[in-house]
Amino acid sequence: MVSLRDTLHRFRPAAAPGAPGRRGVPADRVAERESELAPLFAVLAETEQAVEEIRQRAAAQAEQLRCDAQRRAEAVVADAGVRAEALRADAAVRVRASADQERDQAAQSAATVREQLDRRADARLPGLVARATALARAELDPPSGRP
Repeated sequence: MVSLRDTLHRFRPAAAPGAPGRRGVPADRVAERESELAPLFAVLAETEQAVEEIRQRAAAQAEQLRCDAQRRAEAVVADAGVRAEALRADAAVRVRASADQERDQAAQSAATVREQLDRRADARLPGLVARATALARAELDPPSGRP
């Protein structure tokens, strides 16, 4: 929309006040601006085209970088999975070795305790057999004064 001021400025005086001179021609500021700026806009159109090409190349390059990063991330995740599985297997081997060692120690301890009990039983058994035999004979054999 053209303002009132622009409309009034279109009519500039042809000469100083006084004697009549040539008639004034309405000034077309918009046309003047367009004619003045047309070469600049032509140069800018080339620049805009160059900018659009640069933007498209940058977008393609960014997409390529994103795809490369995605592939690298997937490779890192896959490698981490493989390494995690290897670590789990290594931990399982260590835990099994520790459990085997504890089992062997428990078996050794049980064998030692069994040997001690066997020795104690062997040492006590003759006395207990003699006592049991004496008690059984006392019950089975009548005392000499009884019928």
